[in-house]
Amino acid sequence: MGLAPAANVCDPNYTMVAKLPKWTLQGAQAYGGAHSRLRKAAEDYTGG
Repeated sequence: MGLAPAANVCDPNYTMVAKLPKWTLQGAQAYGGAHSRLRKAAEDYTGG
């Protein structure tokens, strides 16, 4: 299940956008887990 519309068309170049429900990623880590590390650093910094 997903959508992949053409977002920008400038002959002959096309920009595509892919949208998937989060459940299809099944815990995938983007950028080597950078998001998790940044969330943890923010939590540590703010105390919580």
